[in-house]
Amino acid sequence: MLRTVTAALLCVFFMFGCGRAISDANARRALTGRWLLNTNRNCTYGAVESDELILYEDGKMEQHLRLKDGRKFDSNSEHWSFIPKTNIGLESRWNFPAGAKAPSKESESLIVEFSKPPAIVIDPDSNCFYAKVE
Repeated sequence: MLRTVTAALLCVFFMFGCGRAISDANARRALTGRWLLNTNRNCTYGAVESDELILYEDGKMEQHLRLKDGRKFDSNSEHWSFIPKTNIGLESRWNFPAGAKAPSKESESLIVEFSKPPAIVIDPDSNCFYAKVE
């Protein structure tokens, strides 16, 4: 009996709790701010020392990428947008995958996890993500 009730509650939680879409206004509020690339969990990204995104409420974006060899790549006039339900569109982001000799700028749609804390996932298989600085 207890197992049946627990199973039913879990089903309700997964059906309604995880499936709710975040409103555009709440998503923009959650995404606005400073984000740092987290490479501490076996991230298979390129030789990145640090990568910072700054997302402004008006849709403007900055990126500050520093490689382990000391090279810096800065963008100060890019744009971002929320793509319902769980994506963020980046007009132009410096990308430096493993094995590349130099970063390249790409327009991207990345996955957003509106968890506590939130995360912007570069590639689920690479284990690299941006964590919001609170």
